[in-house]
Amino acid sequence: MTQIVIDPEMREKLLQSNLVEFVDESGAVLGSFISYGQGPSAPSLIPAISDEERKRLYSETGMFTTEQVLERLRSL
Repeated sequence: MTQIVIDPEMREKLLQSNLVEFVDESGAVLGSFISYGQGPSAPSLIPAISDEERKRLYSETGMFTTEQVLERLRSL
């Protein structure tokens, strides 16, 4: 793994935000940065799901329980 040493000013910029996107001079995305302590399970990084969207997801057809999937796999 390559390490890049940053100056104190950049360090502060990175730590002021949960998620930072790095781009080059043309605007092409090079990568992103998530500060320690702000992992994927951090509430600020998980988009909220409305009650309407939740109901729609649960009402979709074609969803199977884990047991149904396992039964299907065993039958193959």
